[in-house]
Amino acid sequence: MSRKARQRKESLERERLGLPPDAPLPAAAPPDQSAPAPDPDRWGAFPWQWRVDGAWLLALAAAAFLLFANSLGNGFVYDDIPYIFENTRLDNWRDAGSFFRDTYTGEKTDGHYRPLTLWSWAIERGLFGNVPFPVHLTNVLLNAVCAALVYAFLALLLEDRRLAAVAAALWAAHPVHTEVVANGVGRSELGAMMFMLAAAVAHLVALRRADDWKRSLPWLAAGMAGYFAALLFKETPVTLPGLLFLAELIVIRRMKISEDFVVGVWRYVAYAVPLGIYLAMRASVIEVAAPAQQEVMFGQPKSVVFLYGNETLLRYLGQLAAPLHLSAEYSDYLNPVRSNLTDPMVAAAFVAWAVIGAGAWLLARRGERLPAFGAAWFFLGILPVSNIVIQIGTVRADRLLFMPSLGFAVVAAWFFLRALRPLRQGAYALLAVYLAFYCWRTFDRNTVWKTRDSLWTATIASNPGSAVGWGFVGDIARDRGDFAEAFDHYTRAFELRERLGFFYREANNHRASMLVKQGKDAEALELYLLSTRKVPDNHVAFVNGAEILLRTPDRRAEAVPLLERAAQLQPNDLAVNVNLAQAYRFSGRLEDAWQRILIAERLQPQNAAVKQVKTELEALRGR
Repeated sequence: MSRKARQRKESLERERLGLPPDAPLPAAAPPDQSAPAPDPDRWGAFPWQWRVDGAWLLALAAAAFLLFANSLGNGFVYDDIPYIFENTRLDNWRDAGSFFRDTYTGEKTDGHYRPLTLWSWAIERGLFGNVPFPVHLTNVLLNAVCAALVYAFLALLLEDRRLAAVAAALWAAHPVHTEVVANGVGRSELGAMMFMLAAAVAHLVALRRADDWKRSLPWLAAGMAGYFAALLFKETPVTLPGLLFLAELIVIRRMKISEDFVVGVWRYVAYAVPLGIYLAMRASVIEVAAPAQQEVMFGQPKSVVFLYGNETLLRYLGQLAAPLHLSAEYSDYLNPVRSNLTDPMVAAAFVAWAVIGAGAWLLARRGERLPAFGAAWFFLGILPVSNIVIQIGTVRADRLLFMPSLGFAVVAAWFFLRALRPLRQGAYALLAVYLAFYCWRTFDRNTVWKTRDSLWTATIASNPGSAVGWGFVGDIARDRGDFAEAFDHYTRAFELRERLGFFYREANNHRASMLVKQGKDAEALELYLLSTRKVPDNHVAFVNGAEILLRTPDRRAEAVPLLERAAQLQPNDLAVNVNLAQAYRFSGRLEDAWQRILIAERLQPQNAAVKQVKTELEALRGR
């Protein structure tokens, strides 16, 4: 401060105190020694600075967007087809209430309630049409927001910008996220994760302001609202209150249960309000039904499924550490679920849990609490979808790791920045290589989800036991006109399910149709008749088998019972009624043929085939 400025300041102070211009100023009062000095190590002292932290938010969001930008040209593949492209329920986005009054698939026993996911797709269709680009653009943008929110959450919780930034970068770049971000139906995970993280950030702000309830309560309310919105995208964020409780206990309280911590438990109990509202809404549209069990684990007792769930968790951890083996479909009919305590992977899983638990506890006692927090986040986050507590009908999926992988990212960041601290620059070099590998693997994996051909070709390469994968590869060969190759692929799909005792009627029907394309009607007929015996409601098999019989003059009468059954299954099927009229005609049952063609005429009066058959029958009846 300059001399003139100091003199001016002193003059103003004398005026404030009412002293003469030349009177000396009283000495400053000594600091109050009775007041406790602020503790810089106390949680909540971390100063959020928008100039610094805002830059990190933008940088991480931009990096996440660029990393997944090559998925913007992806088409609709796999579950995108039935849930988005062919879903007529999305045609009226203005009727928002309809999405809250129905299940995810429209079936009351579906068991999934995700209204905000459906509504978001409906809005995109209403604004841009039924095309994939806006769906993928929204997914990439939501993922970018999630990356920024991961940093905000970890920075406030860990109060360490470096750790938060590295963990957020590792999470944002992880290749297991491609099934979520590069795939349209990943919207449910993205929306749930975004609102879940926003709720977690709001909760931490409420904790930082816990001394002033007027400033704290609005943030807690925001956290509860975010939790409710997350549940409306997907049910997996149900564990958020438990995750936040563990975050406070392990990181903030340093595993010390104090009186004010016990008193503050009401903050977590408060989340029962949005959870209760969500469950009530869900129960109003869903009929209780047992979860569908994957065929590869069908009929196995709960103990076997429990052991398999532990084995799968260990594979998940390996996949997070080294994401080399990724697949769109993990149901392996070559290796069905038959887990027992003597299996090496099952035994390794239980050893791993003991090592991880003991290691996290010992490190926490030494002041290194992040491994314990990361492990707690991973295990509690994935527990509802692990098949350990309940069977969910999915044996394994990359998308299930989207939220739990945050725990792994925290542990990985701790490992590079603290555990490898003695290596100094070497630790950063290893981190750079590891992160670069993630980025390369993610960028490459995004292209796998580009088309149906690229997805299923890669899937059967990674999982040759996927019956679904071989079925789709058969479709690819069929569409390019290679019927012999398509027949082989459909046969492969059929045999994989048959070896476990399941009749794959779709694959069998496709096999028969490929034989027809090759002029092998007799062989195709045998496959269709097999389907009619195995699956009495297989409408396609009855119709197509009957058409082959109608083309065989000495076997036309055999078509009648097949078509009569098809008419029972689908009375308004035009082709069935026309063919049945023809079958009756060939069997000499002209009156029955006439009644059937009249039914067909009522369905489509101007149809050319109907007119032709009716004319022929009129001529025969007039003789």
